[in-house]
Amino acid sequence: MSEGGRSRSSLSSNALSRTAFSQRTNLSLRMPLFSKDDASRKYTAYWLRDNRHLYSTNIQICHLISRREVQIDQNQEYAQNCRKAINDLQNSGGNEALIRVAEIMS
Repeated sequence: MSEGGRSRSSLSSNALSRTAFSQRTNLSLRMPLFSKDDASRKYTAYWLRDNRHLYSTNIQICHLISRREVQIDQNQEYAQNCRKAINDLQNSGGNEALIRVAEIMS
């Protein structure tokens, strides 16, 4: 019988013997995994080299957020002190001009 224009005898001669197949299988199992995937390892190394600035940018963003949070806390404390001063003036019966000046200053 023939398959695809070739006889079975020529197809079987191209097939690996059991010994050759097991030798190839054992050899591939003994090789380290990273040697098979050298292209992806190089890709990762190049990506890290080319995108290293992203890491420092993220750190800079974190520092900027921290500084802004400190500034917000200081501004909130100042506003709270101003509200307290205005309430104290109103409660003590201070005149309207002093209250307006305190509001403008805050």
